[in-house]
Amino acid sequence: MDDLKKIWKSAKGNVVHSSISVDALIRQAETKKKKAVASHYGNIGVLTAVVIMLVLCFIFLFPFREILSRTGVALMIGGLIVRIGIEIFSIVKSNKVRVSDTTAQATGDTIAFYEFRKKIHGPVTLIIVVLYIVGFYSLSPEFSKYIPMNWMVVMDVGFLAGAGILSWAIRKGIKQELEDLQALIDIRKQLI
Repeated sequence: MDDLKKIWKSAKGNVVHSSISVDALIRQAETKKKKAVASHYGNIGVLTAVVIMLVLCFIFLFPFREILSRTGVALMIGGLIVRIGIEIFSIVKSNKVRVSDTTAQATGDTIAFYEFRKKIHGPVTLIIVVLYIVGFYSLSPEFSKYIPMNWMVVMDVGFLAGAGILSWAIRKGIKQELEDLQALIDIRKQLI
């Protein structure tokens, strides 16, 4: 059985190397990397727009006075700013992965970047989302002074629905990014 596995792996390796040129693999890797970097820039743009809208809203529409509300505002905006910083750091870290490096070096850098992004998408993203939710609900006591209770319920339940939809979209994007990074790692390994 082991001999059969060795023959199969050898044949598979010959098919891969003969059907796909090294240049094509490098182009494919560069395309995947550009796609990942573009998603980081997109995230930065969306998060920055949300921060600007929140700041303007909290300055001009709802200038909160209570400490709990101000803490909530800080949690919401602070979490988004931290995430923007992480995305900027991700772009810098991604740019350190050079396709022109030796295959072993590029593969190692790509795997390190992949592991970094997995950590970001795991506990770090979860903490930021939880802080944002806590921040939002910290605004409710002061909001309740100015908004009728039925609208408070609509707002609080609507936020949960929106958070659920947004979480689904974020999770889908994370899954796609991790699949792209895994494909990039696979391409690099084929070059070895």
